[in-house]
Amino acid sequence: MAFIRIHERPTGLIDIVEHQSATPSTFSSQVLHFFSKNAQFKTVPMIDLSGQVDIYITSENMIIFSENLSLGLQIPYPKIILHAIHQTPHNAFDTTCIYIQIEDLEGFMSTKNDVNGDPSELYSNMVELYILPSDPLTLNDFFAALSNCSSLHPCTDQNSDEKIDESSSEHEWITQANGNPETPASAGQTRTREEEEINETKWRCTD
Repeated sequence: MAFIRIHERPTGLIDIVEHQSATPSTFSSQVLHFFSKNAQFKTVPMIDLSGQVDIYITSENMIIFSENLSLGLQIPYPKIILHAIHQTPHNAFDTTCIYIQIEDLEGFMSTKNDVNGDPSELYSNMVELYILPSDPLTLNDFFAALSNCSSLHPCTDQNSDEKIDESSSEHEWITQANGNPETPASAGQTRTREEEEINETKWRCTD
């Protein structure tokens, strides 16, 4: 499955509420599990998409679309390495947001993705996405929808036991764990270091 560059916003999506009340004969369209208009979007390194975007979490793909640029990115769920609620204040927005790791974004990378002004110091193929919904109160809904839809499209190459690197111990994460797509009750809450030691967070492919 490959990333798809799009130039028009997605159409024909069925809202999850309508889908749940529909008959099987109407199940042919993609289901929209979550939508956020004018969400804040940043990436490391830079790609050809940033600023205010619309976020679509559908039954088949995650879609990021910029109305101003008439440009969007359709991301198959198996391409998502990790998604989490990033609680550390030292992220791209200095507030709690959605954090996503994806790989192999060739063809969508910005020409300005050098590090410290040195074009030779390029990042690897991994791209980090930071997304802040226009309504911060929907952050948990965003995470839950992404978890649920990702679980329907498991990765074929994963290591769910890979742990967070110790150098990231100062960061706080909430990730999908043990195959449970539901948002944890602690989502969006700051955890103490003692709680972190008891409930060790793991990096994992979002299945």
